[in-house]
Amino acid sequence: MENVTLVHKNRTSPFASRQRAAGMFFAITTYLDTPCWNFCIRPFNAFIAFVTGKSVEETTGKKMLDTQTKIVVDKKFNITVNDSEGKVIGEVKMPTLSKILYFTYLRHPEGIAIKELSDYRDELIEFYKQVAYKQINLQSIDSLVDSTKNSANEKISRIKKAFETALGQYQCDISSMIPTGSKGEKYVISFNRENIVWQPTAVTL
Repeated sequence: MENVTLVHKNRTSPFASRQRAAGMFFAITTYLDTPCWNFCIRPFNAFIAFVTGKSVEETTGKKMLDTQTKIVVDKKFNITVNDSEGKVIGEVKMPTLSKILYFTYLRHPEGIAIKELSDYRDELIEFYKQVAYKQINLQSIDSLVDSTKNSANEKISRIKKAFETALGQYQCDISSMIPTGSKGEKYVISFNRENIVWQPTAVTL
């Protein structure tokens, strides 16, 4: 009589596969747990729904930004993020120097390298005169455009933090809304120009 060897194959149920996938997803979201991940979220919608049976809002407790989200700068130079219907969904608050640096980057979609900021000193002063309610501090401007100092990088970090704080209740990628780049290269705000609303008349983009 022949010896028969029985081989038991491990079969993985669809439910178990979903459990593992959900575990992977939550591990990733935990690792990237910042107010607004600097991560591409939208393509994961279907994946999240598949592994959890819930929407992004139900899974994370945070809302998604719509594709027509706008950055609005009002006549008093206040910055807000508005939805497609014009409703304010986040007020972006930052110090004066960070704000005028942000406006300078908004004005130049081609980007500006940190080492090139000294070429834009006059523009920074122009914005400062309109934004600040105090006498201009030329020393702080000179420090901002001095590439041997860390002032510009500090301001860019504050800009990032301001947007993260303003949009803390949303799952979104803010990298296009802020100056983004690598050391020695141009920093660029790549946000869709059609979705930037500039209302001040004293100075233009």
